[in-house]
Amino acid sequence: MRIKKIGLVGLMMILAMLLFTVSAQASSTVPQNLRGHWSALRGNELWTFTFRKSSADLFTKGPHESGNTSKIALPVHGKSVKYWIKGYGVKKIRTYGFTGDIDDSFIPFKLKVAGAYRHVLLSPMQWGHSFAIYTKFVPAKMYTIRAKTLG
Repeated sequence: MRIKKIGLVGLMMILAMLLFTVSAQASSTVPQNLRGHWSALRGNELWTFTFRKSSADLFTKGPHESGNTSKIALPVHGKSVKYWIKGYGVKKIRTYGFTGDIDDSFIPFKLKVAGAYRHVLLSPMQWGHSFAIYTKFVPAKMYTIRAKTLG
């Protein structure tokens, strides 16, 4: 009789664990629309961000350098922010930022670059009302777009 009770309690515990498991996405995963290799020329340096599911790298290369790769903090879910983008008007877009020492934020967007509509990442630049454009291809020139944050 006692063995039956222990077996029944064990079976109920296993059933409860199977029924009430919560599958939550890890908070340290990179959103899918940011994953991949993203490149931009910033001044005369090539910046390439590589976002994987749970890691991120930054590769920088100057005109006469061999390049430098460093691990960076993962972007986190940001908030929806209104932007004015030249040729596209006012848009409310989800912005992703970092938790580490890099102050860049990324805005997934689709716009015309090099004669074709492409998925790109926009990143506010330090000076003026221009955003750097990160593309999936390695650019031959610096691509920017006039834009500003509205709030």
